[in-house]
Amino acid sequence: MKKTFAILLAVMLFTNVSFAASIGAGYKNSLFEYNGYCYGVGANDFGQLANKSYIIKGTPVKIDGISGVKDIAVGYEYFVFVDGKGEVYTVGKNNQSQLGQGDFNIKPELTKVEGLKDIVDVSAGYAHTLALDKYGNVYGFGRNDRGQLGAGDYLTKEKPVKIYSGDVKKVECNVNYSYILLNDGTAISFGANEKGQLARGNYLGRNLPVKVEAINNVVDLSCGIDSVLFVKNDGTVWGVGDNSRGQLGVGNYTNAFPLPQKVLIENAKAASAGVDYSLFLTNAGEVYSTGANNVGQLGINDFNGTSKPVKVDIANVVEISAGHIHAIVKLVNGRINGFGSNRFGALGVGDYNNSAKPVEVKFDYLDPSLAEKNSPFIDVPSDSEDFPAVKFMFERGISKGTGQGYFSPDLNLSRAQLLVMVLRASDIGEMKGDNFADAGDTYYTGYLAAAKQKGISKGVGDNMFVPDKKITKEEMYTLLYNSLRALDKIDNTVSDVELASYTGGDKVATWAQEATKYMLAKGYLKLENNEIKAKEDAARVDLARLLYEILR
Repeated sequence: MKKTFAILLAVMLFTNVSFAASIGAGYKNSLFEYNGYCYGVGANDFGQLANKSYIIKGTPVKIDGISGVKDIAVGYEYFVFVDGKGEVYTVGKNNQSQLGQGDFNIKPELTKVEGLKDIVDVSAGYAHTLALDKYGNVYGFGRNDRGQLGAGDYLTKEKPVKIYSGDVKKVECNVNYSYILLNDGTAISFGANEKGQLARGNYLGRNLPVKVEAINNVVDLSCGIDSVLFVKNDGTVWGVGDNSRGQLGVGNYTNAFPLPQKVLIENAKAASAGVDYSLFLTNAGEVYSTGANNVGQLGINDFNGTSKPVKVDIANVVEISAGHIHAIVKLVNGRINGFGSNRFGALGVGDYNNSAKPVEVKFDYLDPSLAEKNSPFIDVPSDSEDFPAVKFMFERGISKGTGQGYFSPDLNLSRAQLLVMVLRASDIGEMKGDNFADAGDTYYTGYLAAAKQKGISKGVGDNMFVPDKKITKEEMYTLLYNSLRALDKIDNTVSDVELASYTGGDKVATWAQEATKYMLAKGYLKLENNEIKAKEDAARVDLARLLYEILR
């Protein structure tokens, strides 16, 4: 229950992709990750806020005992965390051993789950939990009365048990059923099926993982209480299961669908299913919602339900999470908004009033006036690994951030944005004259002209540069290399590098191999697990790291 698109690539036998979440909306809580730390808000009946008390909190409090957080999941009054080592920690309610601790005792403090390592993805349901390691192994623990652990029986599991192994991309679960998404775009389901949520064309439950034959080309999925949303690689969304409140967004209130139905939305990159409502995120950063709206959980500034997706008045969104009857969304600048039920303070605004429109979560650490004196940006503290590189970018005038005191390190760069910063860093100024046909008349126009005239970039063909398209890492390496060559700064004494000795080296495009080899030979690329992620989109912090290594 959660998730969107902050992508982690794992290596070894499989290339598993985890949609690591940085926000999560649950039953009466919300959870937020920020610079590796976590903050919780809302109900605290079972000590799930890990602050050694059971007192409700209307504004976010820091979760003590963990840092370097890579993934989070919000269950029914319990939390699950994955740290930077791939270890799992749980806290809160434990009446069905959903914390995986080998007992049924409440845990008001973070406790490590033994037997799990190298975990890249987790999901939490009502009282059962799933975890995926980087080798494609899926583990489950907790309640299993409907076969939701896929272990072939109906017995509660007090500790993690392996339930599946394969080329797994993501795990996802909710109240009493579960899904596994594979890298080939197919899905596997098991557990309860009263509303047809297993997408098998019937209403029969399963206690073993079974492939869903009715849908393919799936890139993401989300499990609601009794409904599932599938995002396909063509940007369409398909829904299955309960639709009694219009939560599938298919334009009607047919009680349930045991086979996937096309949702009335296009260009989607993510979806999140709540109790009886759903959220959709488009590639343009827009949010749409459909279904029940009795407490304003659709965020459309009224309390009227709908069976068709309606646009929420908020823009530049990068992550969504639909909880029980409240929702949380994260903006590109790092700020977080919520809407819907706030009876237990889960919106984090300091009061307990429901909101039918987005309201900003009140984080003291997001207040620009409280930014560290040693850091030019709120979202890059001085003790972070990337602080030296980001500060270097600021002091050299390469980047002044994204506004309101933010650097937005994980924000993907467009081709034009990256080119402008590279040329600024290289002291190559704007030029007039010969330019790309799509250079326009804007802040990057003169830089595109300089790139073309100095041979830094040949564009994508037909005299086009496509400035607004996201840029990949191999394109970034090539632009940097060509800039160094234009300045006669190439070191011809470096030794040759064999790309084949690196994981992913065979995926580097022919035209990018020379630049990639040079970056490796000079030690500019700091690789994780010796892996070259050439096709991955480049983020602002990726460029900062490279420029810092090259120019300092």
